[in-house]
Amino acid sequence: MLSGLIEFLDRLAHSTTVENVRDQMVRFFDAHGHPCVVYGYTPTEQSGGYPLPENFYSGVVKQGLRNFAVGAPKHPLVELAGSHPQPFFWGHASSGGKRGDTLRSGNKLLVDCSWAREVRQASCLVVPLHHLNMRQAGLVSIFSELSAHDLERSLERIGSTLCLAALAGDERLRAIRQSEIANNVGLSPREQECLEWLSKGLRNARIAECMGIALPTVEMHLAKARRKLGVATREQALVKALILGLICP
Repeated sequence: MLSGLIEFLDRLAHSTTVENVRDQMVRFFDAHGHPCVVYGYTPTEQSGGYPLPENFYSGVVKQGLRNFAVGAPKHPLVELAGSHPQPFFWGHASSGGKRGDTLRSGNKLLVDCSWAREVRQASCLVVPLHHLNMRQAGLVSIFSELSAHDLERSLERIGSTLCLAALAGDERLRAIRQSEIANNVGLSPREQECLEWLSKGLRNARIAECMGIALPTVEMHLAKARRKLGVATREQALVKALILGLICP
């Protein structure tokens, strides 16, 4: 199993498109008995325009979500994942509860998820996606036809592998998305370096000293960066570059 994970990570490292990463993720989870996967983030009003990878679905859950008009970003489990730091799994609640009820016991939940029941998905491992520079709630939902009890037993054996694969896939998807944004903005290495120094609190004169260039040259680089980022001030340029992942905080 470890060798399979290592091979998957190697294929991810050589994947350069979103489509290829998705294919690799679907193939990996399918090979481990989970052909149905939902991946996605929920945009928020405070998201600040961070470049989110597009949501995707595989297997019968894709049709189930379409039939029941339930998108991953709107599902209550996405909101739960946003406040839940660790992976958890769920099974269907009995019909005796109220619609929408969620009962929790440790990292196990009983939920009302009628659309999943209709496409014969009895349980699901949910891997929350959390990042320091993002406020969006994200998740990888790995569905199963197993009962919650049987899924729990299965996760004792392969749960860590599934979680690592989900996180690695998300990391690669976000890296590709950020690369696309960076290419579209087109900051030059010098413009990017000026913003990096600016993020450390340096003024233009000190940036010029650190880079070994003239002060007017620093001002020129920052002016070009502002134009490419579509903002009016250096502060706005810095914030947008950080949000888009063009520079590291």
